[in-house]
Amino acid sequence: MTMKTERIFIIFLGVWIIVFCGIKTLQHFSFGTNACDLSIVDYGFHYTLKGEVMADPFHQYAFGRWERNQGMLTYLPGRVKGWESHFALHFTPILFLMIPLYVVFPGPLILLYIEVIAIGLSGLFLYLIARSVLKDRFLPVVVAVVYLFFRQLLLGLMHDFHTELLFPVFFLGAFYFLAIRKKPLLYFLFLSLALLVKEDVGIYLFFFGIFAVYKLKEKRLGWLTSALSLGYVLLTLGIVIPYFRQQAGGTGFYLYGAIYGQESGSLVQMIGNILRHPGILLQGVDFGLFLRILAANILLPLLFLPLASSYAVLLVPPLAVMLLSKIPQMYTFGLHYSITFLPFLFLALIYGMKNARDFLARSPTLPRLESGAKNRSPAFQGGDEKRGSGLTPNKPRHSCRGIEGLTSPAARKIRLSFFGVGLLLLLVNLANSSLWRIIQPSRYRALSSYSGVRKLIGRIPAQASVAAQSALIPHIPKRKAIAMLPAFHGEDYILTHRGVNLWPYSEEEFDNFLLTIERDPAYERIGQRGDACLFRRINGSGDKRSQFGFLGPRILIALGRTSSSIRSLRPRNSPLY
Repeated sequence: MTMKTERIFIIFLGVWIIVFCGIKTLQHFSFGTNACDLSIVDYGFHYTLKGEVMADPFHQYAFGRWERNQGMLTYLPGRVKGWESHFALHFTPILFLMIPLYVVFPGPLILLYIEVIAIGLSGLFLYLIARSVLKDRFLPVVVAVVYLFFRQLLLGLMHDFHTELLFPVFFLGAFYFLAIRKKPLLYFLFLSLALLVKEDVGIYLFFFGIFAVYKLKEKRLGWLTSALSLGYVLLTLGIVIPYFRQQAGGTGFYLYGAIYGQESGSLVQMIGNILRHPGILLQGVDFGLFLRILAANILLPLLFLPLASSYAVLLVPPLAVMLLSKIPQMYTFGLHYSITFLPFLFLALIYGMKNARDFLARSPTLPRLESGAKNRSPAFQGGDEKRGSGLTPNKPRHSCRGIEGLTSPAARKIRLSFFGVGLLLLLVNLANSSLWRIIQPSRYRALSSYSGVRKLIGRIPAQASVAAQSALIPHIPKRKAIAMLPAFHGEDYILTHRGVNLWPYSEEEFDNFLLTIERDPAYERIGQRGDACLFRRINGSGDKRSQFGFLGPRILIALGRTSSSIRSLRPRNSPLY
């Protein structure tokens, strides 16, 4: 029966990976991906192969800011105004291991498939851990399925490409080889891969190493983990990222240093500033909102079971980083920012379920086996005891006090109760999952315009400069002279599409921009396919920045009050001009 359950789960996992690869493909060709952050990595790989390490033109927008004023959106450049390395923001050397795949399958789609496969494999490791700990056929499947459809996980998976989505498979793999299989070499292999995911991962693994010392009784491996993680964090924050930031024209040791009043200082100076003024740590953070979302959106769907385990202490470091970032999307568990938190949450869920079940099993009213007796009931035979399976857990220290010490009828009663708990977990999380929004056909309605947009892109010369919306850039052949609207500098061509994600524009701001380009004598519209329009700069129009570069702000303010004119000049449903 256990082998049958395994096969069913493996088949389910394969279907999950195939389906979500298909969904990500639909998302991409429906213009649901963006320059920030898919093209950042796509361009980085492309130009790394040309000798420019992770260079891209889009990370500059993290150093500038958007300014809104009376229906107008403008981009104000920061210190970085051109092509620089992505490592000036985040140190993610795990990307280098993907470049061989990118050579074989160039383009952004391979990046989307990699993160889907990585999340799927992390679900496999979670299943193996749960099966070994819970010794049950049904509950491990529930844990893995709940994880793979968990709301925050799917939010992150559907948001472009981020290296954080690689962390769960490496960390859960490391935990599996440390706590379950007792394979130190494989543990350190996965641990090293996890460290390479992003600079902040070392913080979480530092505390995990201490946890391993006292909870898992792995003193040597635990202290080694903490030392390696701490050294890696100090290296990346103290040397590597500051080097790339200086190359990019930035100052300070880290992008978020300015949050604590040390924009141009070092790591040591920032720590000193925090010690002198500890109040700045949570200044500007909506702590009440954070707690409400943590309770209602994270813990409640899991029935608060993660709190029944000492593994819940592992949640503190990632939660602290979310709060201390002072970025609302981070401390409200938005987009991909909670992905590094989820492996710890689901480990706590597994051990919380085990503790809750054992707590019920310790009831004095339940009949117990005599000392030394061994229960041979099928209720206990989850298959983990087979020799050679590689899944045999350590013998519990107090097995006679847990469910293993009960007589078969009593154990069956407890397992039946937790079958109900698992079923409730499954139903609640499937109902709460963002899957239902993901599979709505309306999310992919722009797919019908893809061929038309490709024809417009085909009219742009390979060496011409282009400005386009973030959602269109991943589909434009790579080039040095490319800008993401509204960072507009009089490029040769402008590609727009009102039927896709307009970020960072609002609808009003985008209409204002479109009307301005329509009226700018330096540009002519040379093509239109549905809501997609292609504009070309007229040769001999004077300054390359066109009149928009000088008059745009004043024109947009005036046009913000003429909504009827704006609607009349939206792209028409007409053939190619």
